[in-house]
Parts: sequence; structure tokens; C-alpha cells
Amino acid sequence: MNFSVKLFGALLFVISTTSAGFYLSRRMKRRSEFLDCFVTFLGALSTNIRYTQDDICSLITLSVPKKLAGYFAEKSDFRELWDSFMQSVIKEKILCEDDCNLLRDFGSGLGTTDLDGQLSHIELYRSLFTATLNNSTEEYKQKSKLYKILGFSFGAAVGVMLL
Repeated sequence: MNFSVKLFGALLFVISTTSAGFYLSRRMKRRSEFLDCFVTFLGALSTNIRYTQDDICSLITLSVPKKLAGYFAEKSDFRELWDSFMQSVIKEKILCEDDCNLLRDFGSGLGTTDLDGQLSHIELYRSLFTATLNNSTEEYKQKSKLYKILGFSFGAAVGVMLL
């Protein structure tokens, strides 16, 4: 009985550390996917601002890709809309603090200048988010397998020691 309890504990530990490795890997992938959708959103927003004379809330709703639509609530005031978006993003815990600060800064400058200023603002943040996306994608490629393998290896090593 004593050995079977140890074996069960060791197996449970291996499963939990492997799951943690897969969770961290998936979280990195979700960050890259979110940033990719946001860069797409910025391109669509730029186009819609240039060719549509609607208010900023309508333009955002029109520009949002389907994958990001769940983060945006129906609001008539831009600041409420952006605050709601930021709360949703922070709650999901997909992005790191630097990404959230970049999003917050983007939202604070949106809708404050004329058409050319808005387009320049969007283009600036599009290049910043593209660089962040490239870093995120590269990090995912480098560390994804590492997290999975380390999770399993650490669990297996501790599991063997428990036996």
C-alpha cells in the first residue's frame, strides 16, 4: 500500500508539472495570437478612419476582428469602451505588463487629434505592436518546447526521487 501511494503521488506530480509546462506554452501562443489580431485591427482602423466619417466608437466596432470582438463591449463613449477593453484584456492575463501599458498609451492618444494625427498615431503604434508581435513569436518558437520538456522532466525527476 505504501508503494502504491508513493507511485500515485509521483505520477500526480509528473502530470501537474507537465500540465504547467503546457499551460505556459499555450499562454505564450495566446499572447502572439492576440497581438497578431491587434495589429490587424490597427490596419483596419487606419483604413476606416481614412475613408469613413463615423465616430471613433463606431469605427472601432467596425474594425475589430472576430477574435477580438469579445473584448469590446457596446459603449457609446470611447473612454468607457477603451476602459472596458483594457479591463477585459487584463482579466484574461494574456499580455505582459509592458503590452498592457502600450495598449493603454495607444488608447489615451486615440481620438485626440485631427485625421492626419490619428493616422500617424495608429501607424506609430502599429509599428510598435508589430515589433512586440515579432518578439513574442520568436519567444514562443524558442521557449514553447522548452516549457513542455522542462515541465515533464522536472516532474519525472522529482517523481523518481519520491519513489
